[in-house]
Amino acid sequence: MNAAVFIFVLASTCLTCHSELKARFTEDVHSRKGVACTACHGGVEGPLEMEAAHGKDFRGVPQRSQIPRLCADCHSDPERMRPFNIPIDQYLYYQSSYHGRALARGDTRVAVCTDCHGTHDIRPAQDPRSRVYRENVAETCGRCHAQKELMERYGLSADVVDRYRASVHFQALASGHPRAPHCATCHGKHGAAPPSVREVSEVCGLCHTRSMEMFLQSPHARAFLSRGLPACVACHDN
Repeated sequence: MNAAVFIFVLASTCLTCHSELKARFTEDVHSRKGVACTACHGGVEGPLEMEAAHGKDFRGVPQRSQIPRLCADCHSDPERMRPFNIPIDQYLYYQSSYHGRALARGDTRVAVCTDCHGTHDIRPAQDPRSRVYRENVAETCGRCHAQKELMERYGLSADVVDRYRASVHFQALASGHPRAPHCATCHGKHGAAPPSVREVSEVCGLCHTRSMEMFLQSPHARAFLSRGLPACVACHDN
């Protein structure tokens, strides 16, 4: 950890009281870039008295319904994201996702940013300790999608993570294959949604390019299309 980060962490008066968060927040990607607690929680950095620190614009723990918009305050800002080469359209993708549309209807059980990325210990996606590191994605998605009672509310199966772990895709991922797919490879990240019947072949074809070319030239392709069948999963499952 460089000196600038160390000085920032020690200088944060929020961590004087909230000392239980210091170890986690020290490793957080926001902390390492000098983003203060007040950026998300509001209030005033500096005073040690609670009344003063929890003064101007203090919001405390954001409500779940507010979290995507709060993250977008920075992550949709071109000037703030340019130094890190981070795309600024992820909130728009989230709003188009199943999660985002359900949240807009008032369903706060669906995933918001912090469910996937964490809160005070967010790490870059390339960090093996990150919740969204490629080998950790299935476990992260499974925190919701393996809950039987929760999935029953949406008419979804709760065994999808177990089925994925039994697949050749997961076996390749676990063996270190650099292009092995995880949940977000097929469903998308911030714009996560199940592929429609017409989209399945396009999704599979992103990796299985040669197989897709051969399939499209075969009699099966015409037969499947005429019957409205999904291409690959009709034979291979999902």
